[in-house]
Amino acid sequence: MKKSIKKRNIAYAAVIAAITAALSSCSNDAASVGIIGGSDGPTAVYVTDGKTKLYESRHSYIGDVSAIGAVTKNLAFPESMVFDGTELNTTRAPYGMTMFYSGDITAEDEFNLENNAALMFALIDNCSNITFKNKDSNRGITFTRDKTDKRLGSPVSEYSETPEKLSELIELLKIPARDDDTLISKAILTHNSGGFADGECCAEGHIVLGNAEDGGNRIFYLLTSYGEYGFENGNFIKTSGTGIIPVRLTFDENNEPIEYKEPTDGAEYINSLKEIFPAEYHARIFHENADYEDDYHALLDQEHIYADAYLKSINHDDCAIGEYADFEHTLTEELDVSVSNSLLDLFYEYPFWLGTAEKVEDGKRYVYEHKQDVYENVKTVVTYRKYSYHSGDIAEETVIEVNGTDITYVKGEPRESRR
Repeated sequence: MKKSIKKRNIAYAAVIAAITAALSSCSNDAASVGIIGGSDGPTAVYVTDGKTKLYESRHSYIGDVSAIGAVTKNLAFPESMVFDGTELNTTRAPYGMTMFYSGDITAEDEFNLENNAALMFALIDNCSNITFKNKDSNRGITFTRDKTDKRLGSPVSEYSETPEKLSELIELLKIPARDDDTLISKAILTHNSGGFADGECCAEGHIVLGNAEDGGNRIFYLLTSYGEYGFENGNFIKTSGTGIIPVRLTFDENNEPIEYKEPTDGAEYINSLKEIFPAEYHARIFHENADYEDDYHALLDQEHIYADAYLKSINHDDCAIGEYADFEHTLTEELDVSVSNSLLDLFYEYPFWLGTAEKVEDGKRYVYEHKQDVYENVKTVVTYRKYSYHSGDIAEETVIEVNGTDITYVKGEPRESRR
């Protein structure tokens, strides 16, 4: 049974609503959680070959490849997307699919994909999640049936009962669903994206301290956090990100973010916070009347909702969620420091601890394993092994015998230093 480290029984209606509308951008071999974008105006009708043909393509089982193709061929996807294969995830519920593509997409394209996913949920009875995954970046956007039901205010399946109901759904989908928490979540994720070592799933947390208006602009005073999550030793760990970051976030009258103001680092940190935040929020941001740990874990719990949703989407929810410090990472103490550092440089893609990390490459999940065995307290045999997570097939293996500062490659070819 999966557990979440340090997870508290606190209800976060705001973050759940935000995630239902906007899940964080991730990459994986089966499905990924991503931001659901929006557009401020109507978009084109999403049917290419007529509503009647689309209605007639409805099907009850996602495992029927030809039936899925009949649905998707009658939908109009963004012109910039070139599709290259579909993977059906039907091993166990919740069932879903991943559609692989290449090309860049815009925020309006994301809205188009959200609407296409809604139509696919209506027409494929047992499909619970749909991911559109970029094969070049390994990033994906995932949409869920639950989120779609909440967006519409009723089960999306009801709109497949008659051709007229399907036409009603198409009209409803022209109106973008946007709310403050969705806007805040997306702004936090967008601002932090690319600023940290990439994980498989990116997540955010935010606490709204208050808001104000300035002309047509809306200002939110926030405590925020951001995390990139990846697999280490079979656990889903926050591998990079932030602690609590106070932020002043401003949206214009079109709900576009025009300012994302963080405090200045270093000696000016305190003064910059006082300039950014009105006096009424100082006690909270300086934690005079609140415990830092309580706020941090409240934000972390929100991040874990993203992580948990991601794990469920890839049928990998049998592991714990937490931070690096929550789990044991065994480090080598047997090797000469210079030798250890040189191997870290040569085999940088492998974990620096003794154990495993998982990575997704070209749509396939691999395990990177770092192992060390000591013989007769004299020599150490170091093994770096890359193998398929699903099949166990070895893709790469290097075995090195270390005796003092002498290094001998027993298996595999020597590597050149990156320096």
